[in-house]
Amino acid sequence: QMRLYLFEERGFGYGVNVDFMTPESSTSLFFYGIDDDDPYAHWGNDDKDDADWKKNNSRLKVPSYRYEFRISNLTHLSPRTDFRGQLDVISDYNFLYDYFDDRYEEVLEPSSFIDLERQFDRMTATLYTTFRVNDFSTTLERLPEIRLDFQRQHLFGGLYYQGETSFGYYQMKWRDFDRERIYGNMVEMKDYESFRFDSLHMFYYPIKFWNINFIPRAGFRLTAYSDSSKRKITTNDLNNMFIADSVDGQPRVDVVNYDDKGGDRFRFAGEIGFELNTKFYRTWQNVKSEYFGLDGLRHVAIPYINYTFIPEPTETPEHLYYFDEVDRIDENHFIRLGLLNRLQTRRNGEIYEWLSLETYWDYYIHDAEGMDNVGDLGVVLRFN
Repeated sequence: QMRLYLFEERGFGYGVNVDFMTPESSTSLFFYGIDDDDPYAHWGNDDKDDADWKKNNSRLKVPSYRYEFRISNLTHLSPRTDFRGQLDVISDYNFLYDYFDDRYEEVLEPSSFIDLERQFDRMTATLYTTFRVNDFSTTLERLPEIRLDFQRQHLFGGLYYQGETSFGYYQMKWRDFDRERIYGNMVEMKDYESFRFDSLHMFYYPIKFWNINFIPRAGFRLTAYSDSSKRKITTNDLNNMFIADSVDGQPRVDVVNYDDKGGDRFRFAGEIGFELNTKFYRTWQNVKSEYFGLDGLRHVAIPYINYTFIPEPTETPEHLYYFDEVDRIDENHFIRLGLLNRLQTRRNGEIYEWLSLETYWDYYIHDAEGMDNVGDLGVVLRFN
């Protein structure tokens, strides 16, 4: 498929989109390019002076020739083994915003990755690599990450187990700005990296009273780092890093970076808690839709109470490099009140969750930095 565009004020754009399909794989190749006559147009709101101001003050420059090259592949290597990969090279941070705003709304900064996944009867093994190809993007590189996910499964008696283990070399790479900061302490964010091993093990013992389910749980998490920071980085310091990483304007915050003098660290974190829930449901057998993949429909409503207590870990998060939420685990003590709604259907002789909506509210029993005891209202919508 060829793409040709003519813009009255921006010039002539061109591109190509090619899809290769086989019974076991799908490959997509996309290219679009334009010699943009007004690359800063969207900053100006039809006011040239505004656009010129942004051109002179934005910390990221926009080139005159703008483009995207993307190639992606999905291959079913076997009934239980899948390969996924994507390479996405873009000329500048604002390219999608200017020319493909529908994609920009979905993915602010497209990623490049390689993913190999193998499913077993009781677990899933994944080899996952993410890497940065666009230096104007902030990227957590996994070079690579090996992950084992054990779905909840019966051990013996009434005891169940669920766990996950990962190991990888992680590198936090902040975006490269074209212009220096002029406010705050004018310090730029510094990249950091570490090997990390993380292993979570949770045990459950479900008990049923009439239509009430009581599920106590207990578990622990072991995490090891090859490098860490001797300098203490607070939650506020970490927030300032992400504020200073903004591409719009000149943030006025002071940046304090991790150092690399903390050496290796090992953390043990425990957790106990329980969930109390019940279930109501209704079924409509005559709801059928080939387009939406519906063969009957069942609505399940699950009101629940979830209690969680995590004592203070052996290492607090201030000296651990931040890659994801695993690194910020700290003492926590809260109660969650929630309602989970599920719409289920039948596919290939099995129950399939078509849509779910979870609404919950947390109350924190202990005080935490930067947080009130009254938590936010959370809403999670999943549509498959």
